Parts: sequence; structure tokens; C-alpha cells
Amino acid sequence: MDTLTDILRTIRLRGAIQARLVARGRWGIDFAASTRLRFALVTDGACSLVADTSAEATRLRRGDCFLLVGPDPFSLRDQPHSPTRPCAEILDQFTTRRLAEIGHGEESAQLLLGWFTFERGSLDILASLLPPVTCFSLSQSRFRTTEAALELLELEATSTAPGADLIVGRLGDILLVEAIRANLAAAGSHRPGLLALLADPRLARTLHAIHGDASHPWTLGEMAKLAGMSRSAFAARFRSTAGQPAMDYVLSWRMRLATLKLQDANMPLSQVARSVGYEADSAFGRAFKRVIGLSPGAYRQTVLDGTARPWDQTH
Repeated sequence: MDTLTDILRTIRLRGAIQARLVARGRWGIDFAASTRLRFALVTDGACSLVADTSAEATRLRRGDCFLLVGPDPFSLRDQPHSPTRPCAEILDQFTTRRLAEIGHGEESAQLLLGWFTFERGSLDILASLLPPVTCFSLSQSRFRTTEAALELLELEATSTAPGADLIVGRLGDILLVEAIRANLAAAGSHRPGLLALLADPRLARTLHAIHGDASHPWTLGEMAKLAGMSRSAFAARFRSTAGQPAMDYVLSWRMRLATLKLQDANMPLSQVARSVGYEADSAFGRAFKRVIGLSPGAYRQTVLDGTARPWDQTH
């Protein structure tokens, strides 16, 4: 299994909302800060994306898509300085076909809007794999898979057929993978995080080994050898590329895997501990609480109670 697949398998989608928007004349919508991943596809016409993370508005045309991973607010408008209305007002107009309209006069744009909610910890991983805003055009040949997925996503977004929400979730996975691929293929440097690690051939070899055997007693020297570097050079390069020391990354990845295994109520805590490299339950418990903030038993109980899967209701 490749490293990216291994990472994405730990990301758990908990829900999705989709809607079609028809915009007319002069219009604008403000989207509040949110812990959801948000995306939009322009299916007809054009509009401007105004995000707090960008100095200038981004013009989006038919076939253009964007994803926002960060919590920052943003707006969509027919022109960068058009007046806006809160998103909640527009979404209150949803019909049974998940269709909303804004503005008056001649139609200027049609968009497919989406919000994805993830289990605790998943959005942090996505934020390390993607910049706050990712824009790409489906007119580029490498996005043929994405184009087909989004066409089906648009169809299912307005469907009342059984299983539509499940299909939307799977299509959301495709959208995420393609966005990450687009950023990996982009020229230039990546900000510190998982994406930067994957883009570095030497560090990617070490990352692949760590993910291939999380229970192995990894040492800095062993990881440096896999990367073909000295301990000091490897430690400095990993820290500057990942934004954290190599051993901290190993610890956080092990605890991420542990949170997933703890969702299986039938797996003994001792087995969870051994699967992520701890022979002593007490050592595992201390490490888990230091990273997650709860003991393994307490975390498992929050999962069983449903409190470890918070939903954010903002748009």
C-alpha cells in the first residue's frame, strides 16, 4: 500500500451536505468560519472566490473547482466587490431537490456546493496534506477522473434515491485524492507538513517504512539510514519539512492508529498497545493521554457514547 493511501484510510468522513446554487444578476454569499471541508464546482457561468487567505479574488469559470480545508470564512460573488448575504439565508431556501437561488435577472452562474464533516483528527491530517485553498480546472487532462466524479456528485446531490448520501461520501474521497495529487504535482516548494514529506523522495522512503510498520521500535538512526543521510542531517531536514521532529511524527501516527483501533470495542487495550509498538499498557496509556488528552479507556468510552464525533453546524 502506498503511503498516501495509508494516510487517507485513517480519515473518516462522517457526513456531507450538497446543494446546487443558481445565481442571477449581481449577487454574493458569505460563508462563515467552519470546521468542515468546503468545496464548490462552477458548472456554468463564472464567479469570484474571495478568501481571507488570498490577497486577491480568484476568478472561477465553468469547470473550475476549489476546496477550502482551513476554518477561514470566504465569499462567492459575481464580481469581487459585489454586496453579499449570509450563506444561512440562502440555504434556508433549499428545496427538496437541494436547490437554492440568489439574485434577480439573467442567470450568471450555476454552482455545486458541498460541505464534508470528518471525525476528530481527520481535518488536521487534511490540513497537513492540502493548503488552505486549492483551486484546479477540470479542463486539464489529468483531472478526467475528477470531472467524472463531480458530474456524478452533482447528479447525486439532487437525488432522493436510497443510498445517495453513501455515494456522495465515496465521491468525496475521490475529490480529496485528486486535490492532493494536484498539489503534489504542483511546481515549487510545499509548506511544512505531510504533503512536503511526500514530495521529498528521501523522506518519503522513511515515511513509507514508518507507515508500513508502526509497531517497529523506530530510532532516529534507523530512519536516517533509510533516507541515506546522517542522523543530524536527517533530523534537521525532517523537522523543517514536516514541521515537527521525526520521533514526534512517529508518536502522533501511532496514536492516530490507536484512536481508530479503540473504536473496536472488542479489541483489548493490550492488543491496541502492542499494535502500535508498546509492550507495556502503562507506557501506551501515558503516551496516548499526552497526545490525545484522554486515557485510552476514556477515549473508547467517548466513542461509544458518540461524543468523540462532534458535528459542526456552521456553514
